[in-house]
Amino acid sequence: MTTELRTSDEASLPPSGVPLARKSYVAYVRPLLVAATLVALLSSLPRSGVSDAARVVLLLSTVAWAAFRVAELKSVVLFLDADGVWVHAGVLPWSRGVFGIRYRDLDDPVLMQNLASWLLRSHTIVLRHRFASQAPIALDHMSNAPAALERIFRAQRVAEGHPLTGTFNN
Repeated sequence: MTTELRTSDEASLPPSGVPLARKSYVAYVRPLLVAATLVALLSSLPRSGVSDAARVVLLLSTVAWAAFRVAELKSVVLFLDADGVWVHAGVLPWSRGVFGIRYRDLDDPVLMQNLASWLLRSHTIVLRHRFASQAPIALDHMSNAPAALERIFRAQRVAEGHPLTGTFNN
């Protein structure tokens, strides 16, 4: 497996390292737009087609789904500690956890940029395992990503015993 998992006791705790990035506002647009569209459609249905009870159930389900998606997005935190780079995510106890890559196993972090991500300040961060060819950790719509990658880069160099010269952008 590409990533290392922490023990179940550690996974349920909030991250204790330095938080680097969270989901940006762009990540919240899709679930809120879908929920608003469904609420508008359900509200505009003719009364003869759908009973009031079914309409209320569908409206409440839509609002609950949107609230859950927003809570899921808010739970994603990229952080680093003395051991490596980690992601804490999940809302429900069985889906909450911490996963990541130790510095010794981390390949250089990558920031995926395009015009839209630059304008909206919402980037994709890709963390690859140096020795495994399996799927990398890819976090889309992350805020503060350039600064986060610079901190990861510097922490990785310090952990490997390399001197810090220049900046990340060189």
